[in-house]
Amino acid sequence: MRVMIVDDEPMARKHLAKMLAREKDVEAVFECPDGHQALETISREKPDLILLDVQMPEMDGFEVLTHIPPESMPEVIFVTAYDRYALDAFACHAIDYLLKPVDGQRFAQALELARRRIQASHGTGLNAQVASLIAALTAKDKYQQRFSIKADGRIFVCKCEEILWLEARGKNVCAHLEGKNHLFRDTLNNLESRLDPQHFLRLHRSYIVNLDFVKEVQRWFNHEMLVILKDGTKLQVSRNACEKLKQVLF
Repeated sequence: MRVMIVDDEPMARKHLAKMLAREKDVEAVFECPDGHQALETISREKPDLILLDVQMPEMDGFEVLTHIPPESMPEVIFVTAYDRYALDAFACHAIDYLLKPVDGQRFAQALELARRRIQASHGTGLNAQVASLIAALTAKDKYQQRFSIKADGRIFVCKCEEILWLEARGKNVCAHLEGKNHLFRDTLNNLESRLDPQHFLRLHRSYIVNLDFVKEVQRWFNHEMLVILKDGTKLQVSRNACEKLKQVLF
């Protein structure tokens, strides 16, 4: 088997590579730190199996799958620290997953299942389980419904509807919720494309606001506007975004 590991955490990749090194039928192992490099490697190396992290910056594991051509789709084992919602989603599509930290016995079981699937689907291209998951991911409800945010060695799960506003901070984004904030690695440009525009609006190059939490809009200097949220937060609206805000709220 030719196996590819896709994970933004170096230690996680090292741990999986070490376990794969013990397998006699694994002839090549490729490591990728992000989704973009993973797609390039899949195109070039044609792996039989990918061990795919779910939560990665810029392009998560689900998005990686939707960009792989059907004829190049390998078998997939998700490697995740996700909550029970994601596990339910994997289970309903019959795709295997490993919980971090990965246990050796559980890893062996998943790998054996992958071997059988590879043999059974040899030459058939996109397998039914992955096809089913991709169909669900590209369904009409295409906007993100919840975030799983890695911070301080833990993963915080919050629904998008709970986020008041998102703020760019260098190479990170701060999610402002009622009474708490979470800093995580991502970009506003990436998040803007994944959030429902009926509820989220880019008011400024540095932040996106949840329109459901807007309490008041005031006129500001130089024909700009000021948005006041229900928790009292005041956010300046850039001149370019003023017209968009008027169209949505008025």
